[in-house]
Amino acid sequence: MLTCRRVAEMVTAHLEGALGSWQDLRFRFHLLVCPSCRTHLGKMERLIRALPHVSDHSKTPDDVIEKLSSLEG
Repeated sequence: MLTCRRVAEMVTAHLEGALGSWQDLRFRFHLLVCPSCRTHLGKMERLIRALPHVSDHSKTPDDVIEKLSSLEG
């Protein structure tokens, strides 16, 4: 059986449909028996739906960019 850690690592691949059939079956079985991982998957699904698909940094407010840049150093 997969561990919760391994399932967490597989979430993105699952959501992208990139798991093989055996991996997906094992993933889904784990979700059947693990409420914590079901919750994690649900949160990831909601996060992905909520994220804007914007990759242009020019649309990010300058003050946010400055604050993030100050955290790097």
